[in-house]
Order: sequence, then C-alpha cells, then structure tokens
Amino acid sequence: KSVQYISHTAFNEGRAAMIEKRYEGNDKAKVYFQVQPDACDHCIKHYLTNGKGSESKIFTLKDLQNNGTNIGKKVAEWNPTLGALHPHCRCLLTEYVQGMQWNGNKFIYPKGQHQAVNRPKVRIVFNSKEYFV
Repeated sequence: KSVQYISHTAFNEGRAAMIEKRYEGNDKAKVYFQVQPDACDHCIKHYLTNGKGSESKIFTLKDLQNNGTNIGKKVAEWNPTLGALHPHCRCLLTEYVQGMQWNGNKFIYPKGQHQAVNRPKVRIVFNSKEYFV
C-alpha cells in the first residue's frame, strides 16, 4: 500500500514541478485531476464538480500544496492534495490552461487554439537508417 501511495504522490509532484516552472510560481499555475472512471467516492467528491462523470474542479498548485497530505487525518477531514488523496488513488494531476473546454472526459483546447510547442528534433538511428522526429 505505502509503495503505491508514495510512487503516485512522487509522480504527481513531478508533474506539478514541471507545471510550476512554466508559470514561475505556484499561485498562477492551475491544475485539475483526471479522475479514473472507476474512482472511489472520495476522489469523486474532492475532484469533480457534481458527482461521477461531471467536470473536474480546477485548483491552483498553491492551494493543493497548502493542503499538505491526508496522512493521519480522518476521512471527514480529507482535503484535495497535490499527492495521492488516499493510498489507492490514481487520479492524475493535469495542467489546466485558461480557455480550455470540458469535453465530457477532460479539458481540451478549443479547435484551432492549441499552441504548438517548439522542440528540437531528435535524431534516431534504427537499422543503420537515420530519422529525425
């Protein structure tokens, strides 16, 4: 149990660090959780706006970080947290960018508004052939 909790918390914290770096601080960075289809009642309550299948709540990284963890708290005292909400939680911390729209499953960019990320091409050699992707 604890290995699952720790590894998922570390995963979400790594994602948060990348998001925070883009916004140069945690108070402007906004996130939501992609809640699993078979999520428990706790995740549905804390991460969705209106029950199972509804839109995800949007948080600032700062608010989630300020909530700390739920370790040692009674269930009634749990808060949305940056790490795993509970030991078996697999809800995925995801960046929210202003203007994204809910498509019934996750937030997406409106058609034609997704900003391409300029990344250098990577050289790959496979079977003595060179590819740039």
